[in-house]
Amino acid sequence: MFTFITQSGMFGFLQVVLMIVAAAFAALSGIELYRENTNRRKAAENINNIVRTGILSAALGFLGTVYGGYEALGEIMSASEISMRIVYEGIRWALSSTILGFQIFFFTAVVWFLLKLKLGVE
Repeated sequence: MFTFITQSGMFGFLQVVLMIVAAAFAALSGIELYRENTNRRKAAENINNIVRTGILSAALGFLGTVYGGYEALGEIMSASEISMRIVYEGIRWALSSTILGFQIFFFTAVVWFLLKLKLGVE
């Protein structure tokens, strides 16, 4: 996972910040759900914020791929001779932000689902 963060550049670090925000929303929601006097509306809103940060992380990952592809194509155009290995390496690096974004989205979706189940059970 750390490799994806470093390869993703600035988008990877923004995605890590979103992951921390999603974890904070998850902690707040979990605490709110296990209290006796639960404000269910506030807990539901915090739970929905978890998946929203995951969606934003996936969108940032896609944006990072587009930006990485644009930069890679600029480098390819400026080179007089280029091997396919370098092209594939550039594509691999460009896709790392999307992979990281979808990993974070998957994590937030699972947490969202589990907390929604807990909210609906009571």
